[in-house]
Formats: sequence, C-alpha cells, structure tokens
Amino acid sequence: MLGKPDGSSETLKIPPEDIPSTFNLFQTMKIDGETGRMKYANVKPKPGTYVDMKAEIDCLVAISACPQVGKARDPVYVLIYVEE
Repeated sequence: MLGKPDGSSETLKIPPEDIPSTFNLFQTMKIDGETGRMKYANVKPKPGTYVDMKAEIDCLVAISACPQVGKARDPVYVLIYVEE
C-alpha cells in the first residue's frame, strides 16, 4: 500500500509528499471522541456491502485487504468501468 513505508513510492518514482494518507473503507475500529484512543470493534459490514467510486481525473489507485489481527482475509473484488 502506498500509504505505508514499503518502498512502493520509490519503485513508482512518486515523491512521498505526493502520497496522501490512506483511505480506509470498512475499517472496524471505534474511536473514543474524548481521548482519541482507537480500539478494534466487532462490527463488520454485511456480506455484499460495496462502494461505488468515480474518478473525475486520471489517478493511480492502490488497494490492500489487510487482515485484522488474528482474523482471516476476506476477498476483495474490483470492477473498473470505463465510460465511452
């Protein structure tokens, strides 16, 4: 994932300052509004939950399905539609 220091930015010749913070979908964390502390939650999206996104400009997208600690990975499916 480009948001992590894994060398991808050097391989793709993208300066680190041009890589935005990661955008997490379906992350199962709870954040305490008073302390800012985060903890894992047992809340998961229902099977079949999805997100539609539209790129308004050409862009590079990196996708990762990082498993939570001690949990199996769920598959990630990506469909790319091209307007003609």
